[in-house]
Amino acid sequence: MRSLGQIRDAERDIDISTRRIAEIGQDIERLVPTDGAAFTMNVTDTSYAGRKEAGRALMKEILTLVQLQQEGEAIIASVGGFDLEYEGQRFGKDGYRYTTMLLRTNAEYEIDLPMTVTPLGAVARLEHALDDFEGEQERYRQRLADARRRLASYQSRGEGEFAFADELADKRRQLVEIERALALDVEDAAAPSALAA
Repeated sequence: MRSLGQIRDAERDIDISTRRIAEIGQDIERLVPTDGAAFTMNVTDTSYAGRKEAGRALMKEILTLVQLQQEGEAIIASVGGFDLEYEGQRFGKDGYRYTTMLLRTNAEYEIDLPMTVTPLGAVARLEHALDDFEGEQERYRQRLADARRRLASYQSRGEGEFAFADELADKRRQLVEIERALALDVEDAAAPSALAA
Protein backbone atom coordinates (compact mmCIF):
# COMPACT_ATOMS: atom_id res chain seq x y z
CA MET A 1 0.00 0.00 0.00
CA ARG A 2 3.00 2.25 0.37
CA SER A 3 3.27 2.58 -3.40
CA LEU A 4 -0.40 3.65 -3.60
CA GLY A 5 0.36 6.54 -1.22
CA GLN A 6 3.45 7.41 -3.24
CA ILE A 7 1.36 7.38 -6.43
CA ARG A 8 -1.17 9.73 -4.85
CA ASP A 9 1.61 12.04 -3.64
CA ALA A 10 3.12 12.17 -7.13
CA GLU A 11 -0.31 12.82 -8.69
CA ARG A 12 -0.94 15.61 -6.16
CA ASP A 13 2.48 17.15 -6.92
CA ILE A 14 1.63 17.01 -10.64
CA ASP A 15 -1.70 18.77 -10.04
CA ILE A 16 -0.18 21.45 -7.78
CA SER A 17 2.78 22.09 -10.07
CA THR A 18 0.59 22.30 -13.18
CA ARG A 19 -1.76 24.76 -11.44
CA ARG A 20 1.07 26.92 -10.04
CA ILE A 21 2.85 27.07 -13.43
CA ALA A 22 -0.35 28.48 -14.97
CA GLU A 23 -0.95 30.88 -12.05
CA ILE A 24 2.61 32.18 -12.15
CA GLY A 25 2.12 32.69 -15.89
CA GLN A 26 -0.83 34.93 -15.03
CA ASP A 27 1.36 36.78 -12.50
CA ILE A 28 4.00 37.32 -15.19
CA GLU A 29 1.33 38.81 -17.50
CA ARG A 30 0.10 41.09 -14.67
CA LEU A 31 3.55 42.26 -13.67
CA VAL A 32 4.26 45.94 -14.23
CA PRO A 33 8.02 46.61 -14.31
CA THR A 34 9.40 48.54 -11.34
CA ASP A 35 13.04 48.78 -12.34
CA GLY A 36 14.76 52.12 -12.69
CA ALA A 37 12.61 55.11 -13.57
CA ALA A 38 9.58 52.87 -14.22
CA PHE A 39 9.04 52.54 -10.45
CA THR A 40 5.67 53.59 -9.07
CA MET A 41 3.98 52.49 -5.89
CA ASN A 42 0.63 53.41 -4.42
CA VAL A 43 0.33 53.62 -0.65
CA THR A 44 -3.25 54.06 0.52
CA ASP A 45 -4.50 56.51 -2.13
CA THR A 46 -1.25 58.27 -3.00
CA SER A 47 1.10 57.38 -5.87
CA TYR A 48 4.87 57.63 -5.37
CA ALA A 49 7.57 57.60 -8.05
CA GLY A 50 10.49 57.58 -5.60
CA ARG A 51 11.44 54.43 -3.72
CA LYS A 52 12.45 56.20 -0.52
CA GLU A 53 9.23 58.25 -0.36
CA ALA A 54 7.11 55.19 -1.15
CA GLY A 55 8.90 53.15 1.51
CA ARG A 56 8.54 55.93 4.06
CA ALA A 57 4.78 56.21 3.36
CA LEU A 58 4.37 52.42 3.55
CA MET A 59 6.20 52.09 6.87
CA LYS A 60 4.27 55.08 8.27
CA GLU A 61 0.99 53.36 7.31
CA ILE A 62 2.12 50.10 8.95
CA LEU A 63 3.19 51.99 12.10
CA THR A 64 -0.20 53.73 12.27
CA LEU A 65 -2.05 50.41 11.95
CA VAL A 66 0.17 48.80 14.60
CA GLN A 67 -0.37 51.72 17.01
CA LEU A 68 -4.13 51.46 16.48
CA GLN A 69 -3.84 47.67 16.81
CA GLN A 70 -6.03 47.46 13.73
CA GLU A 71 -7.62 44.03 13.36
CA GLY A 72 -8.55 42.35 10.11
CA GLU A 73 -7.29 42.70 6.57
CA ALA A 74 -6.75 45.86 4.55
CA ILE A 75 -5.04 46.64 1.25
CA ILE A 76 -2.44 49.26 2.12
CA ALA A 77 -0.34 49.48 -1.04
CA SER A 78 0.17 48.24 -4.57
CA VAL A 79 3.37 47.79 -6.50
CA GLY A 80 4.19 46.13 -9.79
CA GLY A 81 0.53 45.34 -10.43
CA PHE A 82 0.03 43.51 -7.11
CA ASP A 83 -1.69 44.55 -3.89
CA LEU A 84 -0.03 44.45 -0.49
CA GLU A 85 -2.39 43.38 2.28
CA TYR A 86 -1.94 44.16 5.96
CA GLU A 87 -3.52 41.76 8.43
CA GLY A 88 -3.53 42.52 12.13
CA GLN A 89 -4.74 40.32 14.95
CA ARG A 90 -4.88 40.59 18.69
CA PHE A 91 -4.06 37.67 20.92
CA GLY A 92 -4.05 37.23 24.65
CA LYS A 93 -4.61 40.25 26.86
CA ASP A 94 -2.21 42.73 25.28
CA GLY A 95 -0.69 40.86 22.35
CA TYR A 96 -0.82 42.03 18.76
CA ARG A 97 0.83 40.80 15.59
CA TYR A 98 0.62 41.70 11.94
CA THR A 99 1.61 40.24 8.61
CA THR A 100 1.99 41.82 5.21
CA MET A 101 1.05 39.67 2.23
CA LEU A 102 1.65 40.19 -1.47
CA LEU A 103 -1.59 39.09 -3.17
CA ARG A 104 -0.82 37.01 -6.24
CA THR A 105 -2.95 34.79 -8.46
CA ASN A 106 -4.64 32.33 -6.06
CA ALA A 107 -1.78 32.73 -3.58
CA GLU A 108 -0.60 35.04 -0.83
CA TYR A 109 3.09 35.52 -0.11
CA GLU A 110 4.18 36.94 3.20
CA ILE A 111 6.62 39.81 2.94
CA ASP A 112 8.52 40.35 6.17
CA LEU A 113 8.23 44.08 6.94
CA PRO A 114 9.14 44.55 10.61
CA MET A 115 9.03 48.03 12.12
CA THR A 116 12.84 48.11 12.07
CA VAL A 117 13.16 47.90 8.27
CA THR A 118 14.25 51.08 6.50
CA PRO A 119 12.01 52.68 3.86
CA LEU A 120 14.37 51.61 1.05
CA GLY A 121 14.66 48.16 2.62
CA ALA A 122 10.86 47.77 2.60
CA VAL A 123 10.68 48.65 -1.10
CA ALA A 124 13.63 46.37 -1.88
CA ARG A 125 11.85 43.45 -0.18
CA LEU A 126 8.72 44.07 -2.24
CA GLU A 127 10.65 44.38 -5.49
CA HIS A 128 12.61 41.23 -4.66
CA ALA A 129 9.31 39.34 -4.21
CA LEU A 130 8.29 40.49 -7.71
CA ASP A 131 11.68 39.81 -9.24
CA ASP A 132 11.79 36.03 -9.70
CA PHE A 133 8.51 34.84 -11.22
CA GLU A 134 10.34 33.14 -14.12
CA GLY A 135 12.67 31.36 -11.68
CA GLU A 136 9.74 30.28 -9.53
CA GLN A 137 7.89 29.01 -12.60
CA GLU A 138 10.99 27.05 -13.69
CA ARG A 139 11.26 25.45 -10.22
CA TYR A 140 7.64 24.29 -10.54
CA ARG A 141 8.42 22.92 -14.02
CA GLN A 142 11.30 20.91 -12.53
CA ARG A 143 9.05 19.73 -9.71
CA LEU A 144 6.43 18.69 -12.31
CA ALA A 145 9.00 16.74 -14.34
CA ASP A 146 10.26 15.05 -11.16
CA ALA A 147 6.72 14.13 -10.08
CA ARG A 148 5.98 12.67 -13.52
CA ARG A 149 9.17 10.55 -13.34
CA ARG A 150 8.26 9.37 -9.84
CA LEU A 151 4.72 8.51 -10.93
CA ALA A 152 5.97 6.49 -13.91
CA SER A 153 8.44 4.68 -11.65
CA TYR A 154 5.81 3.88 -9.00
CA GLN A 155 3.33 2.68 -11.60
CA SER A 156 5.91 0.42 -13.30
CA ARG A 157 6.87 -1.03 -9.90
CA GLY A 158 3.20 -1.66 -9.23
CA GLU A 159 2.90 -3.51 -12.53
CA GLY A 160 6.01 -5.56 -11.67
CA GLU A 161 4.55 -6.57 -8.31
CA PHE A 162 1.25 -7.41 -10.00
CA ALA A 163 3.06 -9.80 -12.38
CA PHE A 164 3.38 -12.23 -9.44
CA ALA A 165 -0.35 -12.18 -8.74
CA ASP A 166 -0.95 -15.45 -10.64
CA GLU A 167 1.80 -17.18 -8.72
CA LEU A 168 0.41 -15.82 -5.45
CA ALA A 169 -3.10 -17.06 -6.29
CA ASP A 170 -1.68 -20.51 -7.12
CA LYS A 171 0.18 -20.62 -3.77
CA ARG A 172 -3.01 -19.65 -1.95
CA ARG A 173 -4.92 -22.49 -3.69
CA GLN A 174 -2.19 -24.92 -2.68
CA LEU A 175 -2.37 -23.65 0.90
CA VAL A 176 -6.16 -24.18 0.99
CA GLU A 177 -5.67 -27.77 -0.27
CA ILE A 178 -3.00 -28.45 2.36
CA GLU A 179 -5.27 -27.06 5.10
CA ARG A 180 -8.12 -29.35 3.90
CA ALA A 181 -5.81 -32.36 3.88
CA LEU A 182 -4.62 -31.53 7.39
CA ALA A 183 -8.20 -31.14 8.58
CA LEU A 184 -9.06 -34.56 7.12
CA ASP A 185 -5.99 -36.11 8.76
CA VAL A 186 -7.01 -34.62 12.12
CA GLU A 187 -10.55 -35.98 11.69
CA ASP A 188 -9.23 -39.42 10.67
CA ALA A 189 -6.89 -39.49 13.65
CA ALA A 190 -9.71 -38.53 16.02
CA ALA A 191 -12.20 -41.10 14.59
CA PRO A 192 -10.46 -44.37 15.77
CA SER A 193 -10.09 -43.06 19.32
CA ALA A 194 -13.80 -42.20 19.36
CA LEU A 195 -14.65 -45.79 18.23
CA ALA A 196 -12.42 -47.27 20.93
CA ALA A 197 -14.24 -45.39 23.63
